[in-house]
Amino acid sequence: MEGPFGTQNLLSLGSYHIDNLANSLEADFQGFDLPYVSPQLDRPPDPSRPPPDAGSVFSDEKERTSDSMQFVAQLHQTCLQTFGNYECLKYEFIEEDGPDRECFQFILTITRPNGMTRSYKTVPEFSRKSDAKARVAAIAVEMGAVDFILYGNKDNSKSCSTLVLAPLGSKMVKQDVRIKEESHVIDLTDDESSKKIQDCCVEWRAGLVQPRWIFFTENKVSSAFGCALVVELSPHSQRVYSVSTTYDTKSSAKKGGSEAAIREGVLDFIKFGNGQTKPAIALAKTLDNASIKRESEFEKKGRSNAVSLQTFFDGLPRPFPENINNKIIPNLNIPGMIYTTLHRARGARLNLKFYFIDENGLHGCIIRLTCPGETKTYILSPKFSKQADAKAAVSLLAISQGINIHIRSLAVNDKITPEMRKKASGQICPILQSEYAKLRHSMTPMYEYDHNEGGFGCTMTLALPKNPELDGIRKWTVPTEYQTKKDAKMAVIYLAGKEAIEFLRFRGQPTPLGHDPFKPYRHMVKNAEKDKNPGPQPRPCQKRP
Repeated sequence: MEGPFGTQNLLSLGSYHIDNLANSLEADFQGFDLPYVSPQLDRPPDPSRPPPDAGSVFSDEKERTSDSMQFVAQLHQTCLQTFGNYECLKYEFIEEDGPDRECFQFILTITRPNGMTRSYKTVPEFSRKSDAKARVAAIAVEMGAVDFILYGNKDNSKSCSTLVLAPLGSKMVKQDVRIKEESHVIDLTDDESSKKIQDCCVEWRAGLVQPRWIFFTENKVSSAFGCALVVELSPHSQRVYSVSTTYDTKSSAKKGGSEAAIREGVLDFIKFGNGQTKPAIALAKTLDNASIKRESEFEKKGRSNAVSLQTFFDGLPRPFPENINNKIIPNLNIPGMIYTTLHRARGARLNLKFYFIDENGLHGCIIRLTCPGETKTYILSPKFSKQADAKAAVSLLAISQGINIHIRSLAVNDKITPEMRKKASGQICPILQSEYAKLRHSMTPMYEYDHNEGGFGCTMTLALPKNPELDGIRKWTVPTEYQTKKDAKMAVIYLAGKEAIEFLRFRGQPTPLGHDPFKPYRHMVKNAEKDKNPGPQPRPCQKRP
């Protein structure tokens, strides 16, 4: 064939001859960008193709090979030999404020031509970017990144198919697409707070970062809306802000979500997130912001592909916070892991809720973890064919981002120390019961308990007999922040302590000077009288001359 579409011209442009595909079972697909291809197409390990030497690097390599950067060079060299470039390696650094200084966390994402990904991360403890980059490369090599670059997913036994197609004639899919398209026609008027966030993205991120407002309800028949605002600077650097389902309209929910996000610092995150110190420069002044807008996963129409739960888990950053790296994910109760941690943190007044979001027959999920003065939100776009998979996947995402660590940090296990418990149960409580029994035969102090979002509080009431006036009643209360009723009771007894004993012992009258509530009162009086009237003193012995 001659002309612009001749064979030689096509081959020079990077085409692959069909005869080579038909006649070779070992056809090399590695140089082609084939998204959503099943991982079974990845080649098995080839003994005749040894892995590249970690010590050899190309002359145009910018990184100097050293003890600290040898793993970075090894990954670059492996990609160059396998794919001809190292564009599949993407490093992201996330800047966080440490206790004494700014700390850097690096996340490395490796993407194969068939769309499979693996991610690796460091903890945010490095003061220099180069150290964090060297460490994340070392973690990746230790966890098998070289084999993944060369051969892909070698263990296909625990991985389901990457691509799950919804039925072509599904009425549900068509109906959902129609409803979604109609919802995009509705124009929600931007309030002042929402417009301020959008303007900040345009000014500081040149329109490359687009805020996304996502609405959700308690269930399908509910008419109350909640809203989540997602600001994504990079695939692994994002913040999610949300408000609960307490709004009558989407417009009011959007306004409430934007106001909450501004209070929680979304504008500073847009301006200075990931180490940025000044506004980004636009690619071209005449370039429309809509043309460079990052395509939202919630606005992709006509894509009915679902991913499996195992495949989603394999793409999460490593090392994983929980010890489930080598387990079959579909066989685990992932949400139960969060609930177990939540149960152990009773008293912190935590509330966990799941909300489902659906689109094009696929399911996503949102987690909202609330406690007094703070809200954590984790969101996963619709990409699963089952709601149970979406719930498990967003739980995996939340665990990967440290939700269990955050819950444990809020636990109130040390509200009652062993010393406080020992004093309350061993000293104060017996004296209170003894003094109260002298006033009211066989009666004990009254305890009333409060319960709020897993936490217990307690109120102790002491009343003097035959004294209906207010000064004959005393109450002590501790807030609902204890794990059990027993802890709340010990806390209120410890709080009342000396004051409660003296109130019962002296019937609400002033306390004598020098009184010790933890000693029997009669014994104290006898000792005091003895001190006042010591009696005859023995004469000192005199030595004889």
